[in-house]
Amino acid sequence: MLKAILNLFSNAKNSNADGASVVTPTSLPDAASLFRQAGEFLDRGDTVSSLDTYLQVIKRDPRFEKAFVMIGYLYKERGNFPQAKDHLIRAIEINPELADANYLLGSIAAAENDAEKMIGYFERSILLDPSQEHIYLELSYALFQLGRGNDAIIQIKRGLEKFPQHVTMLQYLGNFHLSQFQHENAFAAYEQALRLMPDSVELLYNFVICCMALYRFDLALDCLMRIQSIQPDHVMANFEEGMLRLQRGEYERGWRQFEWRWQTPALSAAKFKTFKPKWDGTQSLAGKTIYIRSEQGFGDTIQFCRFIPQLKELGARVVFSTSPLLFELMTQIGGVDSLVNDKQSLPDFDFYCDLMSLPLALDISLHNIPMSSRYLQCPPIQQKRWEKRVLEQGERTKIGVVWSGNPLHTNNHMRSIALSSIMSIFQIDADFTILQKEISASERVELSKYPNVFFYGEEVKDFSDTAALVDAMDIVVTVDTSVAHLSGSMGKPTWVLISCFSDWRWLLGTESSPWYDSVRLFRQNTGEPWEVIVQKLKNELVALKESLAT
Repeated sequence: MLKAILNLFSNAKNSNADGASVVTPTSLPDAASLFRQAGEFLDRGDTVSSLDTYLQVIKRDPRFEKAFVMIGYLYKERGNFPQAKDHLIRAIEINPELADANYLLGSIAAAENDAEKMIGYFERSILLDPSQEHIYLELSYALFQLGRGNDAIIQIKRGLEKFPQHVTMLQYLGNFHLSQFQHENAFAAYEQALRLMPDSVELLYNFVICCMALYRFDLALDCLMRIQSIQPDHVMANFEEGMLRLQRGEYERGWRQFEWRWQTPALSAAKFKTFKPKWDGTQSLAGKTIYIRSEQGFGDTIQFCRFIPQLKELGARVVFSTSPLLFELMTQIGGVDSLVNDKQSLPDFDFYCDLMSLPLALDISLHNIPMSSRYLQCPPIQQKRWEKRVLEQGERTKIGVVWSGNPLHTNNHMRSIALSSIMSIFQIDADFTILQKEISASERVELSKYPNVFFYGEEVKDFSDTAALVDAMDIVVTVDTSVAHLSGSMGKPTWVLISCFSDWRWLLGTESSPWYDSVRLFRQNTGEPWEVIVQKLKNELVALKESLAT
């Protein structure tokens, strides 16, 4: 910023007259000389002397506009915004055409979180001097931060008209398009930027995200490998490679690269800290105690707990920690010697392994995933209780429904759908049980219109209750949430609505899952409304209901 400001006013420092507007012949040399001296102090980093000298300039010449601008700048850098604004506004009063003063006032407004003033000053500054490339970047980003993505695109395009080969502007344009889900436009912007700067790791990584959204997975993988050739320890490039390979079914390298998750910003703080060795599959477990630590989401625990019995077969004593909400359900897993709440202290152990690292240690491929038919069941007490409650609904076909996951999940907006998009299935002559934990007040109002829809709310205490409800269903229809894994792990017919931005575990282009024999996938194509997928699912539900009735 300092360098930019110095450049902006270099002409004034090198001129005896340009800095002043209307001055007398006697004041001109003194004011201009002092202005040059103040600039020299600033060049040396002596901002105190520089400010004092600029203040002397305006005493000698109260209309020396550029001195007012520089005083405003220096006060701004000190954080004295009131004084900065006073002097910058005075500069504009002297000369309304000062682009630099408007820019600095915009920067102060940004620091004060006054978005409207910031945008107004930046727009005025660009209007006065369209050659200021940095303002196009700042203004467009400010608009983007305010949720005005289309306006941000318009501004950065104006900048690109002036600077068509400005790499950062092209990158911003790509980012803005990507945020608006305009993937083809983002692709074009990133591609143009990469032609100008092919070794930019940041550009390559953004391009990867765009390629994946466009299902251009080969190109995405090429770019990830390119990033690693430039920066081998790039955490996200290694991690995303793992996720992409898992999605492509390339499990051998996929599981290995998936270990980079513990270095990502999202999970680095959650990495298990112990002096005990991590089991990697090479050490003997005969007569040893291994601690298996749950990680990440409920669905992850349900999906990966299937590997625990294999540890027992290797001669291990298994300690497994899990969430309180999963604890009762996890008592049904075979092979666990000691099940602990993840809030409790641990017994002694010889090795540990993160639950989602077990496939790497056990050399799991697409072809040897264990127990894909059924490996969990609901506890008997809950099963009896909820079977009775569900039978009270009547004798029609029982369909469990989930349209939204945990609202705190980082990708919930990508995997969930609106209730309005799925409500048409409630027109089927069947009983529907809502299996998700939370629904909004407005959703309750909508659901109250359907006497065949049941929601048990706070009566469902944990996953053992949910499992009992699943057990009482004929079929479960769900988006990609923990209920999809729960229902699949219980062998219940499960139809999963998969977003076009699908998670790695559902692979690509298939309606089945190697993880769950009973799961069928209904995939959304890019740009396809959910209502189209739901209509297909509804037709299939009607056919299924008729087959169950015969």
